[in-house]
Amino acid sequence: MKYLGYLLILACFVAGYYAIHIGVVAISAVLSTVIYASERRRALKNQTHAPDQNMILDGAFLLTAQILILFMVYILGWFFANKTSFG
Repeated sequence: MKYLGYLLILACFVAGYYAIHIGVVAISAVLSTVIYASERRRALKNQTHAPDQNMILDGAFLLTAQILILFMVYILGWFFANKTSFG
């Protein structure tokens, strides 16, 4: 479970490299959010000085961050597959 997030990042890179549909990014982001949300909540509960946080907004922030990260990796894979030289 610890390395599943990294496998999702690798899967998005491969999907971008082979030009698989962009929907892979959204599916991977939801899976990644589900994987990391429970650990993130546990870490927030263990902080004594942190105020109680709205976990719905925290989950939305985490999902948005995962979409941005995985899209960047997807597009990087796409650029690697379609590199051209103008020199």
